[in-house]
Amino acid sequence: MNILVITKALDIGGAQKMISFMVNSISLDKNDVYLAIEENKILYHIPESVNKIIITIKDWKIFNRFRRLLLIVKIIHNHLKKKNIDIVVGFGPYYALIAFLSSRCLKTKVLAAERRSPSYLHGYLKVISKFVFPRCDMAVFQLEKARDFYNKIDINHTCIIPNPYITQTSIISVSAAKRKKIVVMAAARLEYEKGFDLGLKAFSIIKDKYPEYNLHIFGDGEIEDLYSKIINDNNLTNRVIFRGISKDIIAEIYDAKVFVLPSRSEGIPNILMEALGVGLPSVATDCEPGGPRLLIGSNNERGILVPKEDYLEIAKAIQIILDDNKYADELSQRAQSVREIFSSNLIKDKWIGCFEELMKND
Repeated sequence: MNILVITKALDIGGAQKMISFMVNSISLDKNDVYLAIEENKILYHIPESVNKIIITIKDWKIFNRFRRLLLIVKIIHNHLKKKNIDIVVGFGPYYALIAFLSSRCLKTKVLAAERRSPSYLHGYLKVISKFVFPRCDMAVFQLEKARDFYNKIDINHTCIIPNPYITQTSIISVSAAKRKKIVVMAAARLEYEKGFDLGLKAFSIIKDKYPEYNLHIFGDGEIEDLYSKIINDNNLTNRVIFRGISKDIIAEIYDAKVFVLPSRSEGIPNILMEALGVGLPSVATDCEPGGPRLLIGSNNERGILVPKEDYLEIAKAIQIILDDNKYADELSQRAQSVREIFSSNLIKDKWIGCFEELMKND
């Protein structure tokens, strides 16, 4: 098969990590793979066999959004035609739309993938997603609840493929008694959807009971604009440490006492999966479309699941882990089962099977 994947860039982020995994998987399956990107930012390993196409638009800022879209569609359409592409892949509504429009009047099939919660898409992206996903030849989602958002979609033309467990390092789990007195929150970007304001409020509740603990936050964003008021109002200035971006975050946080993911929405969060994989006792909110619930288990098998938007329950869950080393060690042992449940080989086979199924469809 000749396959072209289009995205903005392969820089930080869960979706970008998933795209790179998918590209690696299909390129190893004797396919000719092309990667079309708008920005030449590639922070993940991409095989040399993958043909890279940089979408270059001179002085693109002079174009309005619609004209820019049409220009990119024309560029991709020409590549699909020239390279005789069998399948074009777009991740997210915007690039799914580009893939769909680029394939018109060609025999190229369209695969669209959504790795976030569709119900939390902003403005025009939600409108685009409602239009384009049901019209693609195949749509891939992390979770059934994400697929169910599209009530007009043909489920026979969909695949459910969770994220794989992938880690850069081999780390031995640490016992609770030897863990550092640190509570950790992390995301690629410090945005509202990630709920770090809830995590800060939760930590403010317990900070006086545990004066030796600090809260470490990893991620990229405008810290002052987002969280300065919460930090100042709750006297957290000397207790919260912003660590920025890490090239190997798990190597830095694996021996923390607790990992907290207070998100308002999540697909299948890679950072939570990796934290569980190294046995880091974790607390996560039960947000749509159900990624944390899938990873942790509905009965708290591999961590503690708390209601969305409830920082009081987040605080209680953190305290449970801090106060009970035996329970923390039990969580740590059970958490590591995500390595097998979401093994990269299993997920790779799902992606390859999805592409093969698409080629069979008329």
